[in-house]
Amino acid sequence: MICNVHYLITKGSDCKTLIKGDHVYLEENGDLICIEGRGWLEKENVESVMKSVEYELDAEWRQREIDKCQKRLKWLMEIL
Repeated sequence: MICNVHYLITKGSDCKTLIKGDHVYLEENGDLICIEGRGWLEKENVESVMKSVEYELDAEWRQREIDKCQKRLKWLMEIL
């Protein structure tokens, strides 16, 4: 995982901490944030929970980020 990039859980953890459909991202300090769970896993616990997890890039998050960048670029082009 890359820090601050959002992912979609496609196969949950064996311990049920993360479930299919959860949206997560890794913070720079190593904690894993789960949006649906409104909480986080501390860095020390991430590796053991993630052993059985499968995930993919969150395509909706990716598109929102692209849209924000394009909007900002358009604004910059207008003012410069």
